[in-house]
Formats: sequence, structure tokens, C-alpha cells
Amino acid sequence: MKRILTMILALILVLSCCPNVFATAEESSNDSYSLSDMDHKIREIIDSKMSQTEKEELIALVPDLSGTLLLKIINFGPWSAVEKSPKEMISACLELLENQVSLQVYFVLTDSPVHPYSINFRLTEDGKKVSSTWNHKNTKYIKDIYNLSSRVEINGKLSPVTDICIFLEGGAEGGAIVCILTEDGALFKYYATDAPDSEALIFSEEEFKKQGSAYAYYLASTLRNEYGHDLIGRRPTFGKFLDNYDECMAEADEMNAKRRLIKIKQALATYGPIVLVALVAGGGAAIYIICRKRKK
Repeated sequence: MKRILTMILALILVLSCCPNVFATAEESSNDSYSLSDMDHKIREIIDSKMSQTEKEELIALVPDLSGTLLLKIINFGPWSAVEKSPKEMISACLELLENQVSLQVYFVLTDSPVHPYSINFRLTEDGKKVSSTWNHKNTKYIKDIYNLSSRVEINGKLSPVTDICIFLEGGAEGGAIVCILTEDGALFKYYATDAPDSEALIFSEEEFKKQGSAYAYYLASTLRNEYGHDLIGRRPTFGKFLDNYDECMAEADEMNAKRRLIKIKQALATYGPIVLVALVAGGGAAIYIICRKRKK
């Protein structure tokens, strides 16, 4: 009897440990990422985003890239085109990127990487490209792409993914915006890269356009002072802007009010004397006409 009780207690102890074991296994699975485990449809979408010529040019510069999957990055935010449809926004930003030949950025996706990294190509003065690599402290958005399903939920239903695009805000604190296009709309995910443990902020098309347009208004309003001179200092990232939305919008409105006041003052300084002469002349003419009528 004693032996049976001992076995039962041991079994209870083992079972009590199982949830922790399973939880650990699940966490490990969620944190893992491997190119061989990537959904084949997602891999095809990423692979199709680069022409064979572009791939060959990069591999000629860096032979180690052979056999890897390269994902081209738009290394600036989409704010200048945020009011367009997601597809048009991406096209407009890619066009801007083509003109920015001084820097091209690609994520190098490999099988079982130690750390995902990007490779940067800069154009030198003599027209030759040089490369450099950059390991990322926060790669949650890259891991999420490794584990992305070929169908994501849009408006309450699963929809096939048709395209993926990553925008990186500038600076060490800049965030990453992942745009996932589907047959039924787009999904936007914002990752604060200075906060590795933070979860992504998820936006629908309408939400991203609304908040992105407000951020674009803030940037346009605060990059220069009321006299049109560039202001020194970094603007908050999109994530920080959302955290301090009311204060940022009040700052933008105040700067625009100052700008309008300066324009009014300048207009008065330029056209004030002319307006005054016109008023005096007009007043004199009116008095002359009244007097003539009275004489008659």
C-alpha cells in the first residue's frame, strides 16, 4: 500500500511539471525560425520581389549570398505616400528608393541563422558598390516573417498573402513597419526596434492611413521653424508619436499657427502701404463724388 501511495505521489508530481514543460516547448517553438520551415508560399513571394539580374549582381559582390533568400528593404518610412492605397504606397516608395542609389539594404534570410542580419550596399564616388553587414538587436519582425502563414486574418476571415514589404524608420531608435498585402486588404504591423520585448502594434488599412497621415502632418509641421529654417534634433518615431499623440499634435498646430502669423506680418509689411494708398485714394474719390452730388 505504501508503495502504491508513493507511485501515485510521484505521478502527481510528474503531471504537475508537465504544463511547465509544454509551455517551455511552446515558447521555444515560437521563438525559433528557420528558412527550411518557412511557408513555401511566403518564400516564393519574397523570392519573386527581386529580379534575377539584381540577385546575380549582389552575389557577384558578395559570393556568400549564394543560396540565401534576400528581402529588399525600404530604408525609410512610408509617410510621404501614406494617404495612397497600400499597393500604390509601396510602388511610390520603391520608386523613391530606386533614386536613392547611394544606399540599398537587404535582409539576408538563411537557414537556422544565429542572428538575422542585413547587408548594405553603398555607391562610392567612382560608381563602385561596397557592402557592409549589420546585425540587429531586435529581430522580432524578421522572425515573424520566417513564421508567417500564407493566409492571415483580414476583416474576420483568412485571406491569402500576396505581398510583403518592410519599411525601416531611420536612426537607431527607428521602428519597423511590416505591410502584409492580401487578396482582401492589407495589414500593418509596427515594431518598436528600441524595445525588443514589445509586441507589434497592428493596424488595419484605415487605421494606418489615419494615424500615418497624422504623423506625416506632424513631421511636415515640425521639421522647420516658422521662418522656414531647419530645426536641429530628431523627431519622435511613429511609435513615440502615438504614445504622445495629443502633445505632438498640439506642437504641430502651434508651429503652423506661428507660420501663418509670420506670413500675415510679411504680407502687411509688403502690401500694407499699397493697401493704405488704395484706401486713401478710394476714400478721397468717394468724398469727391459725394460733394459733387451735393452741389448738384
